[in-house]
Amino acid sequence: LAWLVLAPAGIFAMPHVEHLHPTTFHVHRAVMSIPFLTVLLAYILGLAARRGGGPRARHGAGVTLAAHLVVGTTVLVLMLVQVAMGGLRPAKGSARRAAFNAAHRWGGGVCALLALCNMFVGVALAGVSKGWHAAAALAATAWAVVFTVFEYARRARVPWVADFRDPWV
Repeated sequence: LAWLVLAPAGIFAMPHVEHLHPTTFHVHRAVMSIPFLTVLLAYILGLAARRGGGPRARHGAGVTLAAHLVVGTTVLVLMLVQVAMGGLRPAKGSARRAAFNAAHRWGGGVCALLALCNMFVGVALAGVSKGWHAAAALAATAWAVVFTVFEYARRARVPWVADFRDPWV
C-alpha cells in the first residue's frame, strides 16, 4: 500500500501541486516518511527472518530471493540518500537549488521504480495470489498515466496546470 498509494502521491505532490498551497512540502515530507519507514521495517524483518531461520521463500527461489535482497538494499540506501538530501536542501533562489531539484527528483524516481519492481518480486516470492498482482499492476499503470498527463501538461504549460491559482488564497 505504501508503494502503490502513498509514495506516488507524495512524489506527485511536489512538481504538480506545490503551487496550490505553501504547506505542500510538509505534506510531501510526512507522506513520504511512511514508505521510508515501511521499507526500513520490511528490511529489518527480512534480515531477522533469514538469520533466525524464519519462513523462507518457496524452494528453488534462491537467486530471486538474493536479487530481492540486493534491490531492497539498493532501495533502502537510495531512500536514506533522499532523506539526507531533503534535510540538506538549499534555500529557494540558491545557485545549488536547481541541481538539488534534479538530483532529488531523479533519485526519488529511480528509487520508486526499483521499490515497485521489488515489491512485485517480494509478493511473488511470498506466493500471494495472482489477483493481487493484477490489482497492483492496474494501480501502478494508473499512476503512470496520471504522472505522464500532468508532466506533459506542466512542460507544455497547459493553462489548467501552469496557470492554476489557489482558490483558497
